[in-house]
Amino acid sequence: MTGPMRRCWCSLALALVGVTTAPSCAGPPWLMGHPLNGQPSIPPTTLSYTTAEQHRRAAEARVAGLTVEEFEPLQALETSERLDALDRVRLVQLLLQRADDFATIARAIPRSRDIEHALRLDPSLAPVLRPMRALALRDAGDAWLSIGDRQQAAATFQQADDLAAFDLSFRLIAAGDESPPATMSLAELQRVIAILPLRSLRAFGALYLRKGGDDRPTLQRLLAAARQDGDLTRAARLREVLAKVPAPDGTPPEATPPKVETPPAPLPGDLETWVLRGPTLARRLLPLLAAQPSLLEPPERARRWSQLLLAEDPT
Repeated sequence: MTGPMRRCWCSLALALVGVTTAPSCAGPPWLMGHPLNGQPSIPPTTLSYTTAEQHRRAAEARVAGLTVEEFEPLQALETSERLDALDRVRLVQLLLQRADDFATIARAIPRSRDIEHALRLDPSLAPVLRPMRALALRDAGDAWLSIGDRQQAAATFQQADDLAAFDLSFRLIAAGDESPPATMSLAELQRVIAILPLRSLRAFGALYLRKGGDDRPTLQRLLAAARQDGDLTRAARLREVLAKVPAPDGTPPEATPPKVETPPAPLPGDLETWVLRGPTLARRLLPLLAAQPSLLEPPERARRWSQLLLAEDPT
């Protein structure tokens, strides 16, 4: 047998007995993909639900009154384009209820997103939702300003302007990082400084000081903005101005009211069910956690709540 033929037969024999020179193979070809530890690599169950199962999950949550849990299967059906007419009506209803909850707890961005979502599902609601939508977009723009995203704030304010929302001129100036008009009066500046987020007050505050503004609450808000920005020079200047403005009740300028400790509210009997019964988890759960952080002790509970919170408000 010649040399090349001998090597060919040797390679074939090695393959048949499951021996190979390649270090990545661990057995004969017919065992390729077989788990080395004997455990299946794919779990016997999956988190993917059929359309019928999603309808069943939504119906069960609705009957139990667990509004928070009803969102997930309905939105999954929407993503897979399997919403029927009744599902669509129900999801719109839930989104608008959740938007109201977000308004109560001052969560402007998710509130605006829920209103826009409801409108995409049912465009016929546009005339009815127009005033609410305009204010929600304006407030969402303020929220974007407060975290320093001027580009997103400007786009959101422009949408609100298209819907004839009011009080947008100074907001657009702040979003564009422009200087306010020198013709603004002290009263106008005082009002604007009380409305805009701290992060966007620098230019308005500079104009207020140049005009000799001496309203204590306004100056204190500008001082808080300077501290948030880490601007020590501006903060020192504002403290000097504040030192010259007498406090109306004679208290020292930097006095802080004493903190009053309040006892935690009694917990509902069935906590798990109670927190899931509102349109949002945040409105019921977050005040409880602020008063009693120990409620997060079971890791499974904390993990589940955090997933639901992020699902209803990714911001």
